[in-house]
Amino acid sequence: MGAPGASAAFQSLNLASYIAALPPDTRTQLYASPWTCQAVFRELEPLAQQYALRLLYAGDGVPDGFVRNWPKGDTTATKKHEAALRQLRDLSLLAGEGRGGGAAWSLNPVFRQQLRAALAGSDAAGGGAVELLVLRLLPGPEAIAEYALTQWEGVLTFLLDPERQSPPSMPVGLRHEPLDVESLVLSGGLIGAGKRRQLSGAGFRFLLMPTTSQLWVLLREYIRSAEGASGAELASVLSFLMQLGFRQVGRPYALSGLGPLEQRIAAHMAQLGLLYTLKAEGGTYFCPTPLAATLCGGAGGGGAATAALGAAGGAGGGGYVIVETNFRVYAYTGSRLQMRVLEEFTRLDCALPNLFVGTLTRDSVQRALEHGVTADDVIGFLGAHAHPQVAGRMPSVPETVQDQIRLWERETQRVALEPGYWYASFEDVPLFERSRAFAQQRGLLLWDSAEKRQMVVTLAGHAAVKEHIRVLKQQAAMGAAL
Repeated sequence: MGAPGASAAFQSLNLASYIAALPPDTRTQLYASPWTCQAVFRELEPLAQQYALRLLYAGDGVPDGFVRNWPKGDTTATKKHEAALRQLRDLSLLAGEGRGGGAAWSLNPVFRQQLRAALAGSDAAGGGAVELLVLRLLPGPEAIAEYALTQWEGVLTFLLDPERQSPPSMPVGLRHEPLDVESLVLSGGLIGAGKRRQLSGAGFRFLLMPTTSQLWVLLREYIRSAEGASGAELASVLSFLMQLGFRQVGRPYALSGLGPLEQRIAAHMAQLGLLYTLKAEGGTYFCPTPLAATLCGGAGGGGAATAALGAAGGAGGGGYVIVETNFRVYAYTGSRLQMRVLEEFTRLDCALPNLFVGTLTRDSVQRALEHGVTADDVIGFLGAHAHPQVAGRMPSVPETVQDQIRLWERETQRVALEPGYWYASFEDVPLFERSRAFAQQRGLLLWDSAEKRQMVVTLAGHAAVKEHIRVLKQQAAMGAAL
C-alpha cells in the first residue's frame, strides 16, 4: 500500500495493482485462498480472464506458438493480447516452461488449483448447514441493516467530534482485543494528530464520500497494519475480506469454523458493522451485513447494500435532500449525523425532529473549502443524496447553485509553489501508466501528462517512485526473457 497519507486513502483499492506490487512469496500465500483467487480473477481484464480460463484445464500447458496465434492479425488485437499476458505475468499467474525444445504456458499451479475448486462449486466457505434454532433466533434483514448502520454511524460520529464522542465498541460476547478505531482514522489522516483532536480536511472529504468509498478508506488502513505485521497476517486479512464479498448477506456461519486469526478479524469487522454476531446452541455465529456486500462487488452488490442501508436510514442510503434555486436546502431526515454533515457546508436556519432547513452561503461553502473539500465534492454529495422527488430531475442540484458554488471556490484558489521531481522519457506507455498509478494511489502525484509521458511527484515520494520504476523494469526484463 505504500506510504501512508490521507490523499492516498481516498483512492479506490485496485486489488490487481496492489497484489502485483507485493513480493512473490506473499502473492503465493494469497493464492492459497480460494476467495482471493476468485476476487483476483474478477479483477482481471476480460481478455485476461479468457486466457486464464483457456489455461485453467491445460495440465501440460499450451505451446507458445498456439498462444502467439490467439490474437487476430490487426495491431489493435495484438496490443490487447500483449496487455492481457502482461497483466497475468504481473500477478504471477502466468508461468513459462521449456518443453520439447519449445516454450509452453500454464497457470500458476496454486492459483489453478484454487480457481478450479471454486468453479467446481466446492463449499470453501466452510459454512455448511446451521441448526434450525440458529435460523429462528436470527433477526430479520431490517434489524441486521440497522445494526450495520448504527456501528458505521458510530465511526462517523466519532470523526465529527473525536474529543467528546467514542468510537463504536466491540459487540457483546466476543472475547477479542477491540479494534483501535482511533488509531485507524489517525493513520488515515482523518483526524488531526495534535493535542486537540479534531476533524481534518481529509476527514471532511471522507464524510462527503459514498458509504462504499468510506468503507474502503478504513479497510485500506486496516490492510496496511496487517502488511506491517507479516505476510501470513496480510494473506489472512485479504482472504477474509475477499470472502465477505462472496458470502450471502444475512446467512449465519459458525465462528468456530474460522481459525484464531480469522476470528479476530471477524470481531473487528463486527465492530465496524460488516458482520452481525449472535450466540445460539452454545456457539457464536456471524452473518454478513449489507455493508459486507459492497466488498469486491460481491453477493448483493454495492447497490443492494446502499438500498438496504437507505431503508434503515443510513447516511449512505436513500435520498433526502432538496436544493432549491434560492440556495435553500431541505433535508428530510431524523438522523443527527446527517444534519451534522450538512451543517459543515450550509448555514443552519431551522432544525426540526425530521427536517433540516439550511442555506448555502458564501461563508458556509468557503468554510468547507478551507477544510480541503472541493466544489465538486459538495455538489456531488447533494446530488447523490437527492430526494426521490427531485432525483429524476436533471440536474438534481440546480445549475445556478452549482455555478455559484464553483465561483465561490475560484475566489479561494491561489497559485501555490511546491517542489517536486520531474519524470520523463519513459520507455513505453505501460511503464508510464503503472508508474503514474503507483504515485497517484499514494498521494505522491503533483502533475502528469499522458500525451508527453511526463509526471511530477513530491520530494518525499521520489525515492519510493524511483524504486517502483526500477522494479517494474526488472519485471519487464524477466518477462521478455521468458
